[in-house]
Amino acid sequence: ELSAEPGEAVELSLGPNDLELYWTGDPYTLTFAPAENGVYRFESSGNECGSVAHLDVVYNDEGNFAFTRALTAGEHCSFQLELLGEQNMLYTLSVTVTKLELSAEPGEAVELSLGPNELELYWTGEPYTLTFTPAEDGVYRFESADSDGLDPTVYVESYYYEGGDGSCNFAFTRWLSANESLAFELTLEQADVNEICALTVIVTREYSVTVTSGGNGTAEADAETYDVGGTVTLTATPDEGYRFKEWQVLSGDVTVENNQFEMPPQDVEIEAVFEPIPPEPAFGGQQLVLNGQLGMYFYMEIPDEYVADSSMEFTINGVTTTVRTAEADHQDDGRYCFLCTVNALQMADTITAAFRYTDGEEEKTLTASTTVEQYLDVIISDPEYADAADAAKAINDYGYYAQRALHNDGINHAAMSTAYKNETKLIEDASWIYAGYWVFAHLGGRYVTGASYSLSATSETALNLYFKLTDEAPDDIADSVVIDKDDPETDFSYTAEKSGNRLKVQITGINAVELGTMFTVILTQDGTTLEASPLSYVRNILDNGDVSEDMKYTAAALCILYREMCAYLGISVGH
Repeated sequence: ELSAEPGEAVELSLGPNDLELYWTGDPYTLTFAPAENGVYRFESSGNECGSVAHLDVVYNDEGNFAFTRALTAGEHCSFQLELLGEQNMLYTLSVTVTKLELSAEPGEAVELSLGPNELELYWTGEPYTLTFTPAEDGVYRFESADSDGLDPTVYVESYYYEGGDGSCNFAFTRWLSANESLAFELTLEQADVNEICALTVIVTREYSVTVTSGGNGTAEADAETYDVGGTVTLTATPDEGYRFKEWQVLSGDVTVENNQFEMPPQDVEIEAVFEPIPPEPAFGGQQLVLNGQLGMYFYMEIPDEYVADSSMEFTINGVTTTVRTAEADHQDDGRYCFLCTVNALQMADTITAAFRYTDGEEEKTLTASTTVEQYLDVIISDPEYADAADAAKAINDYGYYAQRALHNDGINHAAMSTAYKNETKLIEDASWIYAGYWVFAHLGGRYVTGASYSLSATSETALNLYFKLTDEAPDDIADSVVIDKDDPETDFSYTAEKSGNRLKVQITGINAVELGTMFTVILTQDGTTLEASPLSYVRNILDNGDVSEDMKYTAAALCILYREMCAYLGISVGH
């Protein structure tokens, strides 16, 4: 018994309809009359031979067919079914009819909310109305996703948005006030008509980033609005003569790092701050030291930001000393003063001053060079410095004669060119200066059996006192050394060191105006007292017939230096 002869109408009902059909190659007619309005889907299954469904202009031949129709109550939907199997065979086929529930009818308003809105819409080719009402003012982005091969077109406020990549076909952004509804039309396009079409519309609240500049440059973000969690990239361009300093967040809970931040759920205002590019450090002059020391002052103009990580290096004959800027003398005029001291043999040697600093990107160096002798010549020859000329000549002559007497330090020093006092005049002028300087010694006798002294001038002026000790002298006798002086203004330092049966006390930091200072050295463990001054040793040299003439000239030049520096600085001469 067959379900139907070819051409005969077979009535379908909701649910599975199991059919036994004959006569492959001849069409059968299937009919369905719904009891109520709705959208109905027709699908075949269990097909062993393949089938073709003819419906309007749609031709379904995929083995098992499927199509959808919107029907009114009592309206017959008839279509022809053709079996494709071997002729004169009996085939079983099941056709299932399902009533579908739709999200909306064409033209019906579909309410959207923030986030993904998964919609099942019907009637491809006809518009649907989508509506969104925000809870607060802001910028909102609308875009389609997971469109399953559809080509959706959006019409909103006289603008069309369309695409064709099959995954995200439209996207647009609108500013909306709170409770202001935005309605737009959505039309789905697909090759087949009357299909159930699934689509996702994502609504995202975007927040604005406002970037301003306080002047002296421009600034911007890489977009005007962003999704929450998006990366905001900022760019600052300073005007000529300025540099970017920092980003100041005026509103919004963000932290800018490397010119970027993550977008929060709020609007953000940021200002770019620019600052003038500070001038580079520069040498601000040089000056001869005329306070009793031997050396040069190098002045630097240094903006504050370079102070912490900068320093001055002085190099003389390959020997370098370093002075950090923080340790230099900060003058009232804002300059920094770096002191480079020299000894008597170095007055004609080149002093190379190298100021090293970093501008935040690279290390830089400024250099300058001079000699003490060059500045002595300037002071002596320029009438503007007439009050310092005699002191400058005394410094010059001390260096000139010291090179003749103290040339055995192993360094090839540049030679001083001339002396302003000849040997005879030098000895005559010095004779009355050192006359009152003697050495006074009292030996305690317990640990000390003798004492002597000397004067160093090849590195810095230093008074050396030597004590001969007995074998019973304690190892810590150096700790018992106490030094007093007759001039309370004298600034000095000293060391005391025991080596075998000798104790050496060296007093350093003695400048030219302190050559007449009497130092009293006391060994408290023994009671020994030795009183001497640098000029005491000068007297010893000048009165000693066994000393070389050049050494006597150097000692005499040191006396003249003492006198002239005291005169220049208004200090009384004499013990």
